[in-house]
Amino acid sequence: VNTSAIQVLIENVQNLDRAYEFAERCNEAAVWSLLAKAQLQKNMVKEAIDCFIKADDPSAYTEVVEAANREGNFEDVVRYLQMAQKKSRDSFV
Repeated sequence: VNTSAIQVLIENVQNLDRAYEFAERCNEAAVWSLLAKAQLQKNMVKEAIDCFIKADDPSAYTEVVEAANREGNFEDVVRYLQMAQKKSRDSFV
């Protein structure tokens, strides 16, 4: 239910601030992950990394690393990669 609600906020309402408030209220990993992916698409790299960390979601590590390199956002990507390394079974991380 909450994942559907955040998708409406992201795709239909197109308000990431409200989507963030909603994610804070329900605090579910799947919701944080969807928000993070939307933020990454909008080039909100730091915010996306924070949300991916809250979601404990290493699934988009290649996109996160590419975006962080583009933006020169190395401190945040290190935090993300530390989380990803703990969670992921992928040897590339």
